[in-house]
Amino acid sequence: MSDPYKQSLEAEVASGGMTQAQMDDLLSQKSLFDANRPTIEATHKRKFVGFAGDQMFIASSLKDLKQMTQAQFPDRLFYFETVGFSLFG
Repeated sequence: MSDPYKQSLEAEVASGGMTQAQMDDLLSQKSLFDANRPTIEATHKRKFVGFAGDQMFIASSLKDLKQMTQAQFPDRLFYFETVGFSLFG
């Protein structure tokens, strides 16, 4: 089964939008999210949860999550998901 997230990252690498190292880092962060998904979904409803630098960050808004991750990892991309709601209705 193909992974649409990985495919979108591969397209970004192919177009020069990100490096292979950035893609690998995001996939690693997603793996951490997936490994912790049951706990995250049970304890962080209506939050933005992200991973950067192998650390989990929890915030009430995407803006806050971005500020938190960039404060510790200013040059690193971060992986996030919303928990218990969708950004797109």
